[in-house]
Amino acid sequence: MVKRILWAILLLAGLWSGVILFGAEEPKKDKPQSDEEKAKTAVVDAYKKTTESKGYHVEWKMSLKPKQEEAMNVEITFDLQGVMKNPDFCHLKGKTTQKGMGKEAEKEAEGEVYIQGKQTVSKESTSDDKGKWRKEPTTINLPDAISIPKDVAEKHKFGKEEKVKDKECTVVEAILTNAVLKEFSKKMAMPLLEGKATLEQSNCKFWIDKKDGALMRVMYNLNVSYELPQPPEPPGNEGDDKEEPAPPQSKKAITKVAMDFTLFDYNKDIDIKIPDEVQKLLKGDEEKEE
Repeated sequence: MVKRILWAILLLAGLWSGVILFGAEEPKKDKPQSDEEKAKTAVVDAYKKTTESKGYHVEWKMSLKPKQEEAMNVEITFDLQGVMKNPDFCHLKGKTTQKGMGKEAEKEAEGEVYIQGKQTVSKESTSDDKGKWRKEPTTINLPDAISIPKDVAEKHKFGKEEKVKDKECTVVEAILTNAVLKEFSKKMAMPLLEGKATLEQSNCKFWIDKKDGALMRVMYNLNVSYELPQPPEPPGNEGDDKEEPAPPQSKKAITKVAMDFTLFDYNKDIDIKIPDEVQKLLKGDEEKEE
């Protein structure tokens, strides 16, 4: 009886090994990544390291240039520095400028902003006005602004290696298509870039630390073209033998947006001290009139 059981076990073992040797499919080999896929993967992995970190220091430069034919050139710039504490707390301060809107509208100011979750409190001061903390109706989340080109960039390629903050970096270049307009409009609270707008010759660039794969810098430029409807010509007087006024014509306008973020000192000195007045506003207290 015991011998029969042993022979049965050996027989089953032999049959099973035959299935393994001859019946099982060969494991599929991973298809080698193309250079474009490798470049895109490097960007995705770098963003992951950024979100998984405790936080980082940041320099944020932004330029907005709306331009229309036969109109003065306008430029609004931000040059901010600060700290991002993941997942949703940020403190930034720096300069803002506004030019090209006439002498009375031109200004240069010092700005400071605290962003916590969906709450934003900011203050703007000039040489004539020290400013006052106020709660903003909309919030621009710093990680969202940095991540805008991540999922919509196309045709990634490796560029020439460069340094950022004395760190050797791998450089990835890519182009942007109309898909970025929806992302930018939503995350930057700029609905003027939606609708009939189209993107022209826009690109982005990523710098990735060669040593640890962290994202060190992101830069993207948007050239947004859209049509501005013009009012129709006024009708003539009654009785005039004139043709009906032509329908309103549209003019082409271009808004140029340049965003440049430098990220550094990951996980170092990222604690943010909040003034009492700001803390009250972030908690939802109404601003008291002086």
